[in-house]
Amino acid sequence: MADQNLTQQDLERIVAIVRSEVAALQFSDRLPPPNDVKLEEVLCSAALVSDVGGIELAGRDFYSRLHGMMFDLAGALRAEGLAVDVAAIAAALRDQGLIGPVEGELLWLRDNVPSLSRRDVEAAAERVLELKSRRALLAVLETVAGQLRADAMDYTEACQTLLAECNPTDGGGWSG
Repeated sequence: MADQNLTQQDLERIVAIVRSEVAALQFSDRLPPPNDVKLEEVLCSAALVSDVGGIELAGRDFYSRLHGMMFDLAGALRAEGLAVDVAAIAAALRDQGLIGPVEGELLWLRDNVPSLSRRDVEAAAERVLELKSRRALLAVLETVAGQLRADAMDYTEACQTLLAECNPTDGGGWSG
């Protein structure tokens, strides 16, 4: 039975607040995750033309799966003492089942992305890691928001049930 201290107006206000909070949570679903594809391209280009060993970065840190794979493959080829060139990386990507015109993207990266100093490459890697951390935090927040939405919907339904049970027109006993 409903709390006799709540009026129908109180419950309707609560339902309206919960609905507006749910709408606000759903807005965040439309925001893109933090990323910087241009910065990732710079790092891939750097990995194609020079040794970026020692930089605390791995393919899983990239937003773009393709960029991450290119970065890892360049490092792996170099570690094996093999030449790092567009053909070798494209072949390795195809061997891993990546389809599409990867060779064209690799050529574009090699020829169009400016080369950077080691310090600039390290700064770019730090930024990519920061963005990865922000994406991880957003994933946690999205999980929490999803649970809050579910809880809010349960709460809204409970309030609507209370409204139905205590409708003043059927003698439900509102105190207000």
